[in-house]
Amino acid sequence: MMLRRLLVVAVAGFSLSAGVSTLRPSVVFASGNWNGQDTYHVPISWCAVQGSPAVDNPNVAGDTTTNNILWRRHERPTDNIYVNPTGITFRSAINSFAMQGFSFPPFADPTPTPNTGRLGDLRDIASNPTEFNAMINLCGQAWNGLGRAGVGIMAININLFHNAAGDYLNTVGYGGCVQNAAGACAVPITGRAALADNHYLYPGVPNPNWPPTPGDLNGTKRFTANGQPITDPWDIAAGHAFARAMGLPERLNVFALMMTAPQDNNGDGQADNRNLNAAEVAALRAAAANVPHVETDPQGQFDPGAFVTHEHYDGIAEFDNQPPYLDLSHVTAGLELETNRVFFDQHVLGLLPEEEPMEFWFLLDTDGADFGADPGLLAELGVPETHFEGVELAARVTVQDGVVTLAEVNRYAEGGLFPIDGYSAELLTLVMHPITLPEGEAEAAPIPVSHSVRLELI
Repeated sequence: MMLRRLLVVAVAGFSLSAGVSTLRPSVVFASGNWNGQDTYHVPISWCAVQGSPAVDNPNVAGDTTTNNILWRRHERPTDNIYVNPTGITFRSAINSFAMQGFSFPPFADPTPTPNTGRLGDLRDIASNPTEFNAMINLCGQAWNGLGRAGVGIMAININLFHNAAGDYLNTVGYGGCVQNAAGACAVPITGRAALADNHYLYPGVPNPNWPPTPGDLNGTKRFTANGQPITDPWDIAAGHAFARAMGLPERLNVFALMMTAPQDNNGDGQADNRNLNAAEVAALRAAAANVPHVETDPQGQFDPGAFVTHEHYDGIAEFDNQPPYLDLSHVTAGLELETNRVFFDQHVLGLLPEEEPMEFWFLLDTDGADFGADPGLLAELGVPETHFEGVELAARVTVQDGVVTLAEVNRYAEGGLFPIDGYSAELLTLVMHPITLPEGEAEAAPIPVSHSVRLELI
């Protein structure tokens, strides 16, 4: 059986832990921001696909710029669903003094819709997650360009979801997170969302019908619930997707936010299912505290959250006929501020094969190339060919049949690499959940879309 190898230089000159713990002040209990507890401000890292109305022709409820269109998509669920029941608000990932003048980044659609050539659409993730994984990578590359990749929940505004024939689907979005083997969001939470453009959902927008497709040549179809047209004035779809990105499960109740999709309960043509029960509120607050770069808001001040992370994205599809699971999408470096727990993730562009062993290497340089292991010493350890110099930490993780079968970490000292303790490794999975408008009430199946390997230094 062949052993496949993936090599990553995790971070050169890594300094995430250097002095970061000093950024976290002493814990302050809020004196009344939300029922005597802290408010959580969860950042949303929006991207918009070129070809979606938010980029090409932004015009919803008086908003005529891409920034404003996207901003409202997290502002509406904040104001109408979250802030009073939960003490959670969603904020822009560019909403800080350091980011003035920046905009939510657009990116080009890599895959035109079949049979129409239209740009901005996304293939239904349930049937083929390849395009979604590529869009996650392109959105991440765009945020890398702003120096802010890895902040909060990543959300992608698309045109519409389509099937293999290019016909549009009654699906308003997807939400999910990177999960551990127990099926819970791994901490810190890596949340993802993809949402159909509000041009087709917000009330009062002219011509909310979908564009023509092979199965709808006159473009007469639109979003419906139980056969009737539906709009979403409070962005319930976004609120549901963000909750999914923080690990909240479905609740089959037509008044619940976590019902399979937006519901029109009073027959006025508008979605109105916004209910969150006490258990859901508690779960959301616990999750919000573990979103990277969340801000906690005790009375009269802002404190940084528990985790800081940075994602660095690689180019994809650089080699012909390369399987997605051999294509590195991005790496994450992160730190838990109070404990100084450090972790590194390698994210590939698809799901690993179950039977074939896969080998992942992590190489870490903390102080430049002048000190640490050179390529010759790394080769003696079994590292694939590399020109990386100055390695202080070299780790190997092998995965097979969905579990880590081998993990070892070596540290440079006195001219050699020596094994150390105090680490763990696990296989993680990005799992997405569809938000499909009701033509029935069947619970939607979760969709695993890609794997990542985590190395944690304790």
